[in-house]
Amino acid sequence: MESCRVLMLVLLAALVGNGSALLCRNCVSSSSFDHCETMGQVVQCNASIVNANHATFYPDNPTLAEGNGTEFKCYRIQVNRLFANGTATNLHSFARGCTFNTTNFCAGWVSSLNVTGCGTCMTDNCDQNPVGPVTTTLAPGVTTTLAPGVTTTLAPGVTTTLAPGVTTTTTKKPSSGAASVLQLGTATLTIVSILVLLAVR
Repeated sequence: MESCRVLMLVLLAALVGNGSALLCRNCVSSSSFDHCETMGQVVQCNASIVNANHATFYPDNPTLAEGNGTEFKCYRIQVNRLFANGTATNLHSFARGCTFNTTNFCAGWVSSLNVTGCGTCMTDNCDQNPVGPVTTTLAPGVTTTLAPGVTTTLAPGVTTTLAPGVTTTTTKKPSSGAASVLQLGTATLTIVSILVLLAVR
């Protein structure tokens, strides 16, 4: 009787374990997400699938590392490849699949790609749904024209959503040395002005 109870608990644990695994479509297409749907199967995420996906994208995103995680999320990404001058090549990729829950999948893509949509989610087949705006972090002094509704991080903790076609520029503030020179120049100008006023009297 005791062995039956143990066997039942083992079977129940196996069923619960399988039921909690995340399901995502694993596909890549050069034409559309609808085509991607026909190119790959819905899979139960595991480390082998994630590592294969990360290896595929590694040349375009070296932050996608291999691992042996046990918690996952689905991703959905659309990218356009760019020429060296920043114009579109009309080479598109539409991909869905599994990544580790701890991976920041939408960050770290090379500048020769224009990521037009990227998102992750944590429920079965959630990658079939369109994703929200792309989040981009700009370096000081970088100017970029953003797609409609794109969220851009300009400084730590400051996020803004810009209207379609808006160009934004971040400017690096002067270092403390430059600020000192500026303050010294202002003080000198003030003193000279006072001396000129006194000389006129």
